[in-house]
Amino acid sequence: MQAPEPPKEPLTGELGNQARQVCLIGASVRSAAESAKRAGYEVFAVDRYGDRDTLAVCRRHILLPDLEQNKIADFEGFLAEVAVWVRSMPFLIVGGMKSAHRLLDALPLNERDLSQERSRRNARTLEVLRRACDETDFDFPPTRGMNEFLSKPNQFPFSERGESWLIKKPDYCGGLGVRWVNGEDLTRQPEEFASGYLQKWIPGRLYGTSLLSNGLEVAVIGTCRGRFTRRGSLPFVYCGSVGPVPIETSTHHAILEVGKRLVRETGFRGIFNLDWIQADSGQKWLIEINPRWSAAVELLERAWNEQIAVTREMTSSTSIMHWVLSALNGCPLSSLMGLSSSSVDPRLHATSAGSFYKRVVFSKQTRLFDPRCLRIQLHSGESLHDLPSRPVELNAGDPICTVIGPWRAGEIEQARHRYRQLVVEIARGHSLT
Repeated sequence: MQAPEPPKEPLTGELGNQARQVCLIGASVRSAAESAKRAGYEVFAVDRYGDRDTLAVCRRHILLPDLEQNKIADFEGFLAEVAVWVRSMPFLIVGGMKSAHRLLDALPLNERDLSQERSRRNARTLEVLRRACDETDFDFPPTRGMNEFLSKPNQFPFSERGESWLIKKPDYCGGLGVRWVNGEDLTRQPEEFASGYLQKWIPGRLYGTSLLSNGLEVAVIGTCRGRFTRRGSLPFVYCGSVGPVPIETSTHHAILEVGKRLVRETGFRGIFNLDWIQADSGQKWLIEINPRWSAAVELLERAWNEQIAVTREMTSSTSIMHWVLSALNGCPLSSLMGLSSSSVDPRLHATSAGSFYKRVVFSKQTRLFDPRCLRIQLHSGESLHDLPSRPVELNAGDPICTVIGPWRAGEIEQARHRYRQLVVEIARGHSLT
């Protein structure tokens, strides 16, 4: 673990003061940190990578250790440093973390933070998700907890009508905790899956809709198409997004209704993401909720900025992280998001605001990667992100960087060809011999 530096000065400043500060914790906090910095916040970050973009916008950064390990070098020192930040400023979990509960249970959370953490955990429970879908246009796939399988393994319908099932571990992110499973796997190694749950696989197109809540109101920020790839035994590893994308009005209202039900039952405040599948039949399935900042939010923020530049109808902050922090304090969403009416049902579509793609590039082999050796000619609107700050040894399957670029209506084939070209160029040119 990277040894933390001592604080440069006392960490006083609360949200709303002239020197606004926020602590962001997650596997990767880069896009959330950039959004917070855009709104004038001093960012104190804890993540796994410490890439050069993150370091550029953060006042302080600490590397996040592997919380699944039983023994972590100087874990107490790491906790003590983060505890100072948590006591002094608002903090948010903004990216998925394995065994996040271990860190949160050890930090000195105040009552508001504890309440928010309880609502975050409740929002992910299977019972809450099932109830949120009742009598809406969304169905919830057959999903079972591991205790149910272990108590009645012979009654579990793995082979019923040739259905395929997945095991999901909720503490993971980006598809790293999702894999195919069958009854034989579970019977042979039940302890490996003890913290997970079983869900029937639903084929179709994957979407992610981001919503914002102040505990009472709910607004839809926008929807993106999700992309995934196979990495070894993991069949659904997140590799990027395209968005915002247009969705039917009926689907938009159904998503808003599901979001309102989740908030009414849990009291959740902040940003959350609904992952859903649209099957070939047109049926829509809610597969999970991520009560945090998701990977596609930065595409939505770009689109909001572009919509503001084109229409000039909104004058509020274009930082979604500022919206999130204000919503945590109960700010009305209509005024917060700069809407011209009291509606909290904003429409953000590719037809009115431009779309963008985001593509994670993975290493195909184990090699030394030096970002200084990367020579890529970028076109207008394209950018590279998440590059390491120094040469690193990458294993096959590790992320190299993220490419973001425009995805315009009428130019989709050109955009698809271009980002594939960039992926090939980066994968070929990233190593030292």
